[in-house]
Formats: sequence, structure tokens, C-alpha cells
Amino acid sequence: NVYPREVEDVLCQYEAIVSCCVFGQDDKVWGQVVAVTVQAAEGGSVSADEILKWCRGRLDDFKMPRVIWQLDQLPLGSTGKVSRSLCLSAALSGEARCLGRRDPQAVRALGPK
Repeated sequence: NVYPREVEDVLCQYEAIVSCCVFGQDDKVWGQVVAVTVQAAEGGSVSADEILKWCRGRLDDFKMPRVIWQLDQLPLGSTGKVSRSLCLSAALSGEARCLGRRDPQAVRALGPK
């Protein structure tokens, strides 16, 4: 099992990311893959390769994000917390910009932990 909070904690330590939300996204081959929606720091930008390099060595391979989305502002639910369901909806509707998709072999090809 992949616990979203564990992946989010690693991603939010990266200075280029202000906030993030990890969720499972349906995949034809793998069933579900780890997906993340990120909010870049004010005036900054972030790439999928930068995010994956940051995660390398901090997360096990099976916890690495396979799909990375970006929004200017992550959607909040009625409790004031980032909403996973709204992030997933933004990703699937095209509202979020896809920074990259990686299959497990491509993630492993980034090099040793």
C-alpha cells in the first residue's frame, strides 16, 4: 500500500513545491498508479524530472509518482484542506497541466537510490 501522506511529506520538503496532493489514478496496465498534483512556489516552476530526482532515494520505487500534474492553486474542500477528489477531477478534466507520465521502468532508469 502507498499512503498519500508519506509521499506528500517528501514532496513538500522540496523548496520548489508549496503544496501537493497524492492520489491513486486509474491505469490500464497497473490498475492504479501514484499520481500527484503540485502547486509550485510563487513565481517558480517545477518539472517532472526535478520532482522525480528529488523523490529518488527518499521514496521506494513503488511509491514514486507515475503521473505528475500542476495547478496554480490546489482546490480546498469545505474543511479548508486540499481535496483529493477535486485534484483528481482537475487532472481528469484537463484543468491541471500534465508535467509528465512515467512507467515504473522509466522511474527505475533514473539511477540508483
